[in-house]
Amino acid sequence: MSKSSQTLNQIARPDVVAGMKHAGEEAQGTLPEKLAEFRQGFPVLLAALIGVGFGMVSMVSMLVPLFLVPWHEAFGWELSQITMAPAILTIMMFIVGPQAGRLADRVGARPVILTSIVLLAIGMALVTQVRTSIWWFYAAYLFIGIGGAGTTHVCYSRTLNVWFKNSRGLALGLMMTGPSLLAALTPLFIPDLIDMHGWRFAWLMLAVAALIPLPLVFLFYRERPLAVGTQKVALEGLSTKAVIRTRQFWWMVVATFLMAFSTVGTYMNFLPALLELGISKADGIGMMSVVGLSMLAGRFVSGTLLDLMFAPIVGVAITLISAVGLLLAGNGEISLYTAFAIGFVLGAEADFMAYVAARYFGLRSYSEIFGWIYGVMALGGAASPVWVAWLHRVTGSFHAGFYFSAAFLLVAAVSIALLGRYPKKF
Repeated sequence: MSKSSQTLNQIARPDVVAGMKHAGEEAQGTLPEKLAEFRQGFPVLLAALIGVGFGMVSMVSMLVPLFLVPWHEAFGWELSQITMAPAILTIMMFIVGPQAGRLADRVGARPVILTSIVLLAIGMALVTQVRTSIWWFYAAYLFIGIGGAGTTHVCYSRTLNVWFKNSRGLALGLMMTGPSLLAALTPLFIPDLIDMHGWRFAWLMLAVAALIPLPLVFLFYRERPLAVGTQKVALEGLSTKAVIRTRQFWWMVVATFLMAFSTVGTYMNFLPALLELGISKADGIGMMSVVGLSMLAGRFVSGTLLDLMFAPIVGVAITLISAVGLLLAGNGEISLYTAFAIGFVLGAEADFMAYVAARYFGLRSYSEIFGWIYGVMALGGAASPVWVAWLHRVTGSFHAGFYFSAAFLLVAAVSIALLGRYPKKF
């Protein structure tokens, strides 16, 4: 029997509860070992944090709401037409993301990221040249989705997983604060920039900003350390073909889709739901800020817990926390806890999935595997607002959406619980 087949059989055993009991089998590393990792890997972590923060998802997808009205006023396009562009980006993330990950697994993440940063900036600059045809607008987004695929979490997390073993969860959580920080800061100046100089100038400045990670990645984003302490880092793991034959991969796919499908649409419709219940706009905006803060908390807390506890226990707890909050919201009991619960799972999901993908399948084909998982996550997030809006139109309220989302999260929790124990090999 081949080495990969032996490893495959090892992680495919149906020992869910037993796996949880043996969560502490492997040492998580001493404090000096963790500090040594951060001392050696800090430049890589900083480059990853800034790189993801100025990557395709943050710069092109998350900032679209700031440009919706200017594009509508400039071209007369309907908002539904404009929002097709992020949908194109999502489809490209699903199709091209795994291919970018596969290339990173073969030649290393650094050259893929460097090339993708340049292509992302070029694609963003092309948007400023759009005149009246929305098809050119879509074509620019298509170029961005293909060229910028290497600037997402997929490639950046690969290298962090190599540098950090004992503090891997925290390192991934810190990296993924980049988009949250950008989303929190850009509304403070982008609208004013648009008012003073127009949307083309503001978007062009963002295209230039997309190049900020370039020198950091070039100088500091080495593929792997020579050693962490006395332990050499080796890229062991399963091949992609072996991974897709495991039950763990498909449970991850189910869980990540349902987590995104349950929470993204709820988040995007949270303020309208609050207003529908008679909560004032000022109080509603305050609760939205709680969601944003809890997203950051979700990244830090989940990352820390993943380094200390068995990952499925952490994942189940995160999804149940959010499910309870959404269930209460379905009953009309929206509170600060609901806002916290929604943001917490939104902040923790990508960190959790990046961690378990490396932990269960190793790093041999990590980027391609996580590329597929991340792509499914993107599809779930894209479909979620449409689903919630449809339910609202059919039922006349957001209550059904909250109930269904809570139920989906319960299924996600079961899927995570069924992952079973870690493989001993990696």
